[in-house]
Parts: sequence; C-alpha cells; structure tokens
Amino acid sequence: MTWYYNVLANIRCSTEEEITEEFFSYRSLTQTSLWDDYSAYEHWAKIEVPKDKDELAELQARLRKRFPVDAYNKARTELDPNKVLSNAKLEKLFPVLEPTQHAK
Repeated sequence: MTWYYNVLANIRCSTEEEITEEFFSYRSLTQTSLWDDYSAYEHWAKIEVPKDKDELAELQARLRKRFPVDAYNKARTELDPNKVLSNAKLEKLFPVLEPTQHAK
C-alpha cells in the first residue's frame, strides 16, 4: 500500500490485520473529508481495488468523471488487442463498457 501503510507497520500496529484496518480507516477519512473538496485522486497504480461491488462501481464512476477512460480504453483495444500489457487491476478499474453502460 502507500507510505502510510509502511509507517503504521513500523510504529502503531503489530499485526498485518491491524495495519490493513488502520490504513483503510485513514484512507476512508481522507477520502470523505478531502478528496472531493480538493479534487484529489490517488495515482491509478496506488489505488486499492475495492472488493465490494458497489464501492468498485463508485470508484469506476469517479475515475471516469476525472479521466478520459473511453479514449484510454479505445487505445488499449486498438494497440493491445490481446491484452499483453494489461492486468487484473486495469481490467477492474477501467473496464471496457458497452455504449449503453456509460449513462450510469
């Protein structure tokens, strides 16, 4: 995870479970308190992909609002049709949607 995760591992928490819980608690706090007010976004490679389906959909919508996801996906499809340069994180964060799904 991020630098904060590493700090927690060395100072405040003794188990990986505690570290993970503290990290997501802190991340949630900053996300709800600061991100929208300051148009803040995590770097896509630092994003922790939510396991919850609704949270993932919300994150995808937020990314779609900020970044040119359709243009990115078009380039991915045209330049890497076999998905050699893709991975599970990219597929979850930037799914190629059918035209009717963009309205959500």
